[in-house]
Amino acid sequence: MAWDRFHKTVDVATGKTECTTGYMSETITLANAGTARTSTLPGPYKSDMTILFKPSGTLADDATIKVEHSIDGTTFITIGQFDTFTPATADISHDMSIIGITDASAVAEENGSMFLYALDSHGSSRAIRFSVTSVGNDSARTGVFSVIPHF
Repeated sequence: MAWDRFHKTVDVATGKTECTTGYMSETITLANAGTARTSTLPGPYKSDMTILFKPSGTLADDATIKVEHSIDGTTFITIGQFDTFTPATADISHDMSIIGITDASAVAEENGSMFLYALDSHGSSRAIRFSVTSVGNDSARTGVFSVIPHF
């Protein structure tokens, strides 16, 4: 696992190669009713970011997309609860670590989902990574995270 900063596309008809920069992406293998994580983003970020998540197929059930922070790159904080309310289900309004939730019954998530990592809402640290916690068996699927910094 590593973040890719250079994205090469080859036109098979002409052999022309194009390189695109300006964003990072990483592909991870999803979990079976568990959590899969990206590697740590290279360098600290001091701006908002658009986060795109595209699974390789329809997810078996709902999934939660979170940001995780660490000072030392080893011990990550994965919960950002800021009040005492305990919702019956995952609730983005009570946990600042949650960037988004995919609802398998409402959208075709294989088309991808877009989330905003807002620096003021989700914080910053020396080490940042993202996670997908799935309820269903998604271990046969992969997911691509794409990070587009706003600077």
